Amino acid sequence: MEAQVYNLRSKFYNIVGVLGDRLEFRLFWNATKRMLRRPLPPQETMSDPTLDAPTLLASADESAVRALFDHLPDVQYWIKDAQGRYAHVNRGFLENYAFDDVAQVLGKTDYDIAPPYLADAWVRDDREVLQGHEAINHIELVGHVDRTAGWFMTTKLPLRSRQGDIIGTTGITLALKGPTERLWPYAELDAVVRHVRENIDRPIGVSELAQLASLSASSPESVGRCWFG
Repeated sequence: MEAQVYNLRSKFYNIVGVLGDRLEFRLFWNATKRMLRRPLPPQETMSDPTLDAPTLLASADESAVRALFDHLPDVQYWIKDAQGRYAHVNRGFLENYAFDDVAQVLGKTDYDIAPPYLADAWVRDDREVLQGHEAINHIELVGHVDRTAGWFMTTKLPLRSRQGDIIGTTGITLALKGPTERLWPYAELDAVVRHVRENIDRPIGVSELAQLASLSASSPESVGRCWFG
């Protein structure tokens, strides 16, 4: 008799539990439907997801794009006008020449920050770029604040207006850590550049540099022709 009562009680609790679950689900579902019927609040800050790529680029904040170059290690980035005056540089450029702020560089030319033998080469390249040419992955010497130079890989492009006119140049240069096949035929000068940097506080003769580069030191002109053509 007690067993029958227990079984009846268990069935009753199961029925009540199922009804309770269904009731809770029904209440939950009704509340969900009411919430879904509510209009969404206006999203004032949401941008138009249908913008095409040209419109997006035209609407973008250029300062945010330029700021990316401040976080690239061993990379210098710059913009010059058609007269070769700097209009913008990144943090890597400032650190290389020991400037504290971009304002200190604005309006300067290559001759204000580098010795003539380096500035002359950079200006020649800029003239070619202003004619519409591109200098891609060009290996060149770039000066440091201590008046020495190291090997860099440089790319320069024409800077154009929205109308397509060339109004300046822009470039980026990456410091190369050591001689590689990519540096040929200038890799043998790495020892010379390193020697000059390490002995900058004393006079260094042409014969000493020629010996490091395994060249004849018959005259400074012959050494220069062997190295730079």
